[in-house]
Amino acid sequence: MWYNRIISNVGLVFSKYNLLDMNRSYYIRLLVFLTIAPVFQLLAQNGTISGTIRDANTGEGLIGAQVYVPALSTGAVADLDGNYTLELPVGSYTLQVLFVGYKTIEQEVNLTAGTQNLSFDLEEDILGLDAVVITATFAERSLFNSPQSVSRLDAAALGNLTANSQADILRTVPGIHAEGGGGEVASNVFVRGLPSGGQYQFTPLQVDGLPVLSAFGLNSSAHDVYFRNDIGIQNLEFVRGGVSTLFGAGSVAGIINYTSVTGSINPENKVVMEWASGGRARTEFLSAGPINERTFYAISGFYRYDAGPLESGLRTEGVQIRGNLKRVAEDGNGTFKISGQYIDDNVQFYLPYPLQNNNGEYSRPVGNDGQEVFTMLTGAATEFSFDTPNGVFETPIENGVATKGGYLMLDLQRSFGNDWSLSAKAKYANYDHHFNLFLDGDGTHNVPETQADYLTDRNLPGGDSATFVYVDNGEELADGDLLFENRVLDRQRPMRETVAEINLSKEIGRHNITVGTFNSYTLAEDNNWIWNYLGDFSNAPRMVGLSYVDPSTGEALNYSTGGFIRGAQTSNRQHAMRKSAFYLADQYVGDNFSLDIGGRFETARGYITRDTG
Repeated sequence: MWYNRIISNVGLVFSKYNLLDMNRSYYIRLLVFLTIAPVFQLLAQNGTISGTIRDANTGEGLIGAQVYVPALSTGAVADLDGNYTLELPVGSYTLQVLFVGYKTIEQEVNLTAGTQNLSFDLEEDILGLDAVVITATFAERSLFNSPQSVSRLDAAALGNLTANSQADILRTVPGIHAEGGGGEVASNVFVRGLPSGGQYQFTPLQVDGLPVLSAFGLNSSAHDVYFRNDIGIQNLEFVRGGVSTLFGAGSVAGIINYTSVTGSINPENKVVMEWASGGRARTEFLSAGPINERTFYAISGFYRYDAGPLESGLRTEGVQIRGNLKRVAEDGNGTFKISGQYIDDNVQFYLPYPLQNNNGEYSRPVGNDGQEVFTMLTGAATEFSFDTPNGVFETPIENGVATKGGYLMLDLQRSFGNDWSLSAKAKYANYDHHFNLFLDGDGTHNVPETQADYLTDRNLPGGDSATFVYVDNGEELADGDLLFENRVLDRQRPMRETVAEINLSKEIGRHNITVGTFNSYTLAEDNNWIWNYLGDFSNAPRMVGLSYVDPSTGEALNYSTGGFIRGAQTSNRQHAMRKSAFYLADQYVGDNFSLDIGGRFETARGYITRDTG
């Protein structure tokens, strides 16, 4: 059962320390996990800011309060007395002073050589509305100043969920109902008040500000097929309303955006290991830090192996690596970031199976082996092949939902004089993807059948002329053994996409006016093969061979050879979509209210090529 497991998590966290400064024993232990994540010593700094962060009402120092420099992605943490020290290159910066439960302070500072004293008094923020929102907004602003409905989960909250799928995460977000569909991928996400067929129809999934998939529906694979969570996620934001409908691929219900961890001057290295009974193991890692005073890196990923939780003889196994490299401009007024992903992952997908109906009370049926039946997936149906007009097709059903590929993203953020700013992002993605799944029956009967009923319903001769045997050992089925004919649908769905978004913003008083453009081209294929096989009715069904004697000719014939009955290629499709959008928006923050207003003009053109048979 899904929940019938013992789970053990082991985490190793090393932060604010350089691995090269550790003693040899610690270094060797961690090297096993992080050989691909070097940590570099920070170069010498030219100026120092120090002071105390206090509670404005009591005057007491705030332990753990942070002074953060957004331009450099670095900062310092206050000690037991609320004191902090921050070393930076000489220059002009905007400092953010943050602490949970207190209002954030921003302070401009012109740092020169030597030491500069600067202390802060923070006021309480009882409602916690000072968290900064970066999704679906042209200018960073707090929850309090946002007219949109915003839900936010930070890295700590995401880590506490120990989630296996997007559904596990998104069902905790107010306003979203999510269910896991058939397992770890293809989650069905519904937004309150907007009926849909599920998946991400009204809520595009974004990573670092660009959509995972710009044109949903070209091959019907959901966004989470191409992206997995790991501990390299800094936060999740779900933004509804406001100008969120203007952004990216466009959204009716809002935007789900994951922001990745980026490096800072404080090295961070983390390994999380998970083990579960039944054959599950997962290891995640994160390493982030400086390369030099203006260049930072972050790399994260996971390896996961799962033989269950339902015994089918099929495994879920895969790896994902994500990373980014960020360079801060010499004047501190801009950043350029290169980020990417590589994924090679296979996930099993589960569909319903027949239950026992006892006068309206449903229960799990008992299979031929006397055990309760939990799944009809089986590793015994992985070696079949058959002829098609395009050659011999060999089923990849063993791989389940298979995704291999990745993306490369470029991100330029630049602030100019007179309150002008530019944001430019581009991404290229290429995935080799298969969505292979066991269906819920033969499409006609869809329930277990006795041997006699199976022959009668298919107009096959019965009695002694028909023989059912287990393929794995050649033994005949017992008279009371049930049969279950099932289908497998193998779908090849490669996808390529190019995306670019450019925004130019100008602050005029309390207004932030933005003009922008979004362009994307997505090409996806959907090639389908479907085939039938005959198995017994039990967990991980065994293949059944059926042979009979033709009463008119006396010839011995095979109805299912090795369990295989028939197969065909049912479709060969190629779909493409080109999107172009232009938008203008104004975000106003007043003393008593905030206002978002804007408009978007979009064109979308589709290209369809289909062969059916």
